[in-house]
Amino acid sequence: MAARVERGAVKCCGERACGVAFASRWLSSNDRRLEPAKSRLQLDRLTCLGRFALFGIPITAQDPSMPRLLPLVFAATIASVGIAQADELTIEGVGISRDVDCEGKDVGVYGAENEIALTGKCGLITVHGSSHKVSFEEGTGLAVSGMDNKVKGGRAQNVTVAVTQNTVTATLGGSGAPGKLSTSGANNRVSLVLAGPTRLEVQGADHVVEWTRSEGAPNPEVTASGAKNVIKKKL
Repeated sequence: MAARVERGAVKCCGERACGVAFASRWLSSNDRRLEPAKSRLQLDRLTCLGRFALFGIPITAQDPSMPRLLPLVFAATIASVGIAQADELTIEGVGISRDVDCEGKDVGVYGAENEIALTGKCGLITVHGSSHKVSFEEGTGLAVSGMDNKVKGGRAQNVTVAVTQNTVTATLGGSGAPGKLSTSGANNRVSLVLAGPTRLEVQGADHVVEWTRSEGAPNPEVTASGAKNVIKKKL
């Protein structure tokens, strides 16, 4: 496992040390303020690897996108603290490969580089960290945050994509109430099949959201803000 980041010190892991060190010092200085909102388990998840996964820091300090992405990443990280639920099926670690039957429960995938196939009907599916590959058949909701996660699946009533360089493919809505996509951060790619009335909310920069409709589904309602976002119907 990655080295623990202790309060007031940084013991870093691997080639991403530059970005992690900066992010870890920032979060460590704010742990005291955040502790009331976090359980012991959630504090333990903030290891050196976990901090990188939360922040999604670009690979090198020379990455030209870093100055533009850092404010977005910080905001998304703070919003994500406390994301784990006590009653969810939790998969956390590095490089895990598993097939998981949801059995109607919420599922959380945390850490980095895990390959998880979710079968059956799931509750809320949370994918949080970096470089995960997750597939699913059905979920009441899907929340993807972090960096470079790839999630592909069947139907979800609501989809949230945050931070950067995530790729999500899913069927949105179709269970009566309008389905909803919320995208924030930068450089996320979302491909949707609209199964019924839907709302697309896009904030941030450089996102690409493409959609097509199932038979009988109306065009989506679209709300967009930020810069250089592309929202279009697939040809």
